[in-house]
Amino acid sequence: MNQSLPEQAAMPSADVKEIPIEVEHTDSVTEAAATPTQTIDEESCSDPCVQQEPDTPQNTTENGGENSQAQIHVKFNKQQRSYTLEQATPLVEMGLKWDSFKPHHQKLRYLASAEGKSVAALIQQMMEDSDSRHYKQLLEEMEGNETAASRLFEMQKAERQRQFEQLCTEQADRERLEETGQQEKTEQRLADDFLQLHSEFPDRFVYFKDVPSAVVESAVRENLPLLDAYLRYQHREARRAAAQQARQAEAAARSAGSLSGMQHSPDTELNSFEQAFNTALR
Repeated sequence: MNQSLPEQAAMPSADVKEIPIEVEHTDSVTEAAATPTQTIDEESCSDPCVQQEPDTPQNTTENGGENSQAQIHVKFNKQQRSYTLEQATPLVEMGLKWDSFKPHHQKLRYLASAEGKSVAALIQQMMEDSDSRHYKQLLEEMEGNETAASRLFEMQKAERQRQFEQLCTEQADRERLEETGQQEKTEQRLADDFLQLHSEFPDRFVYFKDVPSAVVESAVRENLPLLDAYLRYQHREARRAAAQQARQAEAAARSAGSLSGMQHSPDTELNSFEQAFNTALR
C-alpha cells in the first residue's frame, strides 16, 4: 500500500546502494574467445595476483584543513598515489569485484604457470587458438575457398562482438534497475514508517525533515523500522544526558568537599596541637 508523506516532507536520499560483485574480466574462456583477434596489453604489473604492499589508508587534509578534500594515500606498483574520497569510491568497488574474481584468477594462473606464461599471455593464446580453429572449420566448409572463408569469418566475428556488447549493456541495465528498485523500496519503507512515527509522536514529527539524520541513517543501515530507530536514539541520548549530569554532580561534590576541608582545617590543626601538648606534659 503506497502512502505519501505529508506535504513539504522531503524524503532523504538514503544511500543503500549495493555493490555488484563481479568484474569485467571474469568472462569465461569461451566468452573471451568471442573477440579472438583483440590484443591484451601487459602493464607494468603483468600479473594482478602478485602480492602488493598496500599502505594503511590515511585521511589527510590540505591547505591547513580548511575547505579541502580528504586524501587517501595508497601504494600500488611501488608508487605512492593519492585519491580524493570521491575518486576512491569506484576503486573500492573494483577491489571488491577483484576479491570475488580472485579464485578464478588463481585457476588461470595455475594453467598459465604450466605453460610458462603469464595469465594475460595465456588468455591471448587461447583467443588466438579459438580464432584459428574457427577459421579452419569455415575453410573446410567453403571447400578451401580462402576468400569466402575469410569474409564469412569476419562477418561472424563482428556478430559475436555485437552480441557481447549487447550482453554487457543488458547486464549494466539490470544492475541499474536493481539499484533503482532497492532505492525505491527503501524510500517507500521509510515513508510508511514515518506515518507510524508521526502517529506516535504527532507534535514531535510533523514532516520527515523533523526526524534526526542519525535516526534515518540507523534505520537504513541496520534495516530497522523508523520508530524503533528513534526509540533507540532517544534511549542513547537519555543515557548520555544522565551520564553528563552525573559527571557534573560528582565534580560539584568534589568542589564542595574541598571548600569544606579548607574551612575546618584550623580546628583540625588546633586539635592536633592539643594532643601533642598533652602528650608532652605526661
